[in-house]
Amino acid sequence: MVARNTGHVLVINPNLPVRSVKELIAYAKTNPGKLNYAAPGYGNTLHLAAELFNVLANVKTTFIQYKGTAPALTDLISGQVDMFFPDVQTSLPLIQSGRIRAVAVTSTQRLKQLPDVPTLDESGLKGYKFYGWFSLFFPAATPPEYVGRIQSAVASAVNDAEVKRRFDELGLEGVGSKPEEFAKFFAEDRAFYKELTTKMGVVPQ
Repeated sequence: MVARNTGHVLVINPNLPVRSVKELIAYAKTNPGKLNYAAPGYGNTLHLAAELFNVLANVKTTFIQYKGTAPALTDLISGQVDMFFPDVQTSLPLIQSGRIRAVAVTSTQRLKQLPDVPTLDESGLKGYKFYGWFSLFFPAATPPEYVGRIQSAVASAVNDAEVKRRFDELGLEGVGSKPEEFAKFFAEDRAFYKELTTKMGVVPQ
């Protein structure tokens, strides 16, 4: 793995009468089928982040598919949709201006950009964690010494001060894991999403 994002933010329309995850879940259960959420695409990371919320909270919210993050945020602001899970960099200016409300973050630790916003895990959804990630893959026949050489260079690069600064701006965390470490992570991640998509009833397309 080269990098992972530092997490997404569960944001809602500020006119929704809730200010916490606990209140949001209670509202969803009191008003079954009323809440909806935006996601730019079917089966992508932001869709899965919302469905993981549904599974762990044991609620049903309706998926509204968009062609991109920008139109989804526009409709969130206007109240056409209720919830969204964008990345922090995209949503931060709108959160700070009060046009949308952040109620939780998807990472296992609070984000430095939003220190007062709790994680979903500490908000009652135990075990909730959601990250996107980026990695380098090689053909299976690539000699291990070449893979090791490139991995070493990547690990060095992600620890460079300027790279760290730029990653911070993009909401990324450099990882630079070794092949065997990434293989373990990849297997666990794949198993996690297989279970989640099975519960969702997602059919490969």
